[in-house]
Amino acid sequence: MHYFFRRRKFIINKDLQYSLLVISLFYVFLVLIILGSVLFIPAIIQLEHGDYDSHEAVQAANNILYLHSKFWPAVLLALVLIGLHSIRTSHQIAGPLYRFNLLFESIKEGTLPKHLRVRRGDYLNNEVEMINQMLETLRTKVLEIQEAQGGLTVAISECKDVVNHTSKEEMTQRMKDLLEKGDQLGEKLAYFKIAS
Repeated sequence: MHYFFRRRKFIINKDLQYSLLVISLFYVFLVLIILGSVLFIPAIIQLEHGDYDSHEAVQAANNILYLHSKFWPAVLLALVLIGLHSIRTSHQIAGPLYRFNLLFESIKEGTLPKHLRVRRGDYLNNEVEMINQMLETLRTKVLEIQEAQGGLTVAISECKDVVNHTSKEEMTQRMKDLLEKGDQLGEKLAYFKIAS
């Protein structure tokens, strides 16, 4: 129980978590209506069809009173426990989704974050692993592109420095080097395809 109450904020994504809570409580109410009907209706029918002074009517009334005294506290306890469990479970889904949104926002702003981590006990672990693999691939490819672009920048700078002081053969070699560096950059960029 201590672990349950250790977190300070249980509602992270109100829309998602309240929707899951409402769905959970709807199913609980559905079960309770069916269960209550099965328990109370036969006794009520027996009470209505019998003579009010008969032993069967008194026993049916006692059954209804007994069920009333035991059933509703159990219903209230079940609603509270299922509600709390629903919030905790939805928190274990909403927490990773919140981290996904932070990661997506970071990528949108041009920063490739470190690996995504979730708390022990959170759900969506397979999705976290897939996102981490995507981040690692993306980080590797961006570093390769940055290195290729850096090499091209150096080659352009060297070519610019010697453009007026070099022979035609050396200038041709430097231009070939520039083209080669540009091709390497193009190859690195070709990894990314834009879906249409």
